[in-house]
Amino acid sequence: MHSGRLADPLDPITQDLARLTAKRPKTTADHKQISKVEWFGSLGCTTVLRRSFERDFLPTLRHLRRDAYFIGLGPTPAAALSFAASKGLIDRSRILGWLAHPSKSGGSQVSVYLGEKKAEELKERDPVRHRADALVAAAAAMRDRIDAVSPD
Repeated sequence: MHSGRLADPLDPITQDLARLTAKRPKTTADHKQISKVEWFGSLGCTTVLRRSFERDFLPTLRHLRRDAYFIGLGPTPAAALSFAASKGLIDRSRILGWLAHPSKSGGSQVSVYLGEKKAEELKERDPVRHRADALVAAAAAMRDRIDAVSPD
């Protein structure tokens, strides 16, 4: 969900997002930064959604067990978890990463995330092609973090 703010080409957040998304090729760090900028441009800077996030979501985190693990359903929820960690509400080491969101508009992103398809196998016009590297990196990072916290 995005605010009208991201439609304004003169808005500094929109300009920052345009700069980041124009870069070719993108690194995993670039994709993480894009996710953060999108989050601040949408949920982070939309008054009603931000109020709801701060009033309805963040306070609930104190009711969770301190040893709970967190997984975002996509990069934007993962950015929200990272924000919560930056505020000391959850332990950053308990964020395992993010999963590809299985929405109908997500196309082949779940298949790429799971390793069932490779970026070069996607059709030229598949919108997932431009974020395939981030999906593969997110899946690998998630596996690594799960391995790191799993008992032997």
